[in-house]
Amino acid sequence: LARESLANMVDACEWEQSALLQAYVLSRHGELEQLATAEDSAAGPRSIAPFVPCAASRLPHIFRAARLTAEDVLWDLGCGDGIVLHEAASRYGCRCVGLDIDASCLTVAKRRATALGVAGLCTWLQCDLTILPQGSLGEHVDKLAALAKSDVIPAPPSVALVFLTGTGLVRISQWLHREWIDAAHRLRLLTCVESLDSAVDYTDPAGLFGDSNELDWEVCHDHARWGVFVVPPFKVTVDSWRLAGDPPLQLTRSDADVTVPVHLPAILSHAELQLIHELSC
Repeated sequence: LARESLANMVDACEWEQSALLQAYVLSRHGELEQLATAEDSAAGPRSIAPFVPCAASRLPHIFRAARLTAEDVLWDLGCGDGIVLHEAASRYGCRCVGLDIDASCLTVAKRRATALGVAGLCTWLQCDLTILPQGSLGEHVDKLAALAKSDVIPAPPSVALVFLTGTGLVRISQWLHREWIDAAHRLRLLTCVESLDSAVDYTDPAGLFGDSNELDWEVCHDHARWGVFVVPPFKVTVDSWRLAGDPPLQLTRSDADVTVPVHLPAILSHAELQLIHELSC
């Protein structure tokens, strides 16, 4: 029964993400083609992944896997419209930094942050992830701010989320690996759908037959059923990370609504289920 319930939660994330892919990319082919030469667009030549928002049903699993707290500084590399950071700032009160090449996405992110009352916790930087200077996530964060033409120098991350395609992950993996090693704040990394130890650049024929984990990433796959993968801080093994344990899953009402409670009918009577429904309304 527990396994069946988990399967429904997995399906909820995958269905929602696929629907977002259809809405934001597959059904907008002609419109996105017109942006193919725009330097400041996720559909342009400098982008390493199309813009597709993160599925809302995946968010609580991201935050749990990250072991996010109010003391953390969460960076989203390729933040899009900022949905992950908006939720993190609202739920945990942590500082958040979003990086993206797409100017229109960042405009939306800033506007929503203000509407949600978390603008003071969020910093947004427009930049190309493939040309970030070494040390951008650590001692040279000021250089990143200068590159993004920002007057604000954000705090270095304790958690960095990278929700990119395999091609995007491969293109920044060398830089990211060095940032992870050099980080002074015990940086933990999270990726979604694709993991750093198996990401492949499908646009590179040579890469299809190479070692997909040449950097020896040590990745925790405990949350893989929700498409979330964790790289613990440098020199922290996956076994040690597991021993520390994850916090309880925190679901909002909207999170719970997308999770089908298939185990309840097998345990409770129809009358008991009806009572729960009435009490929750």
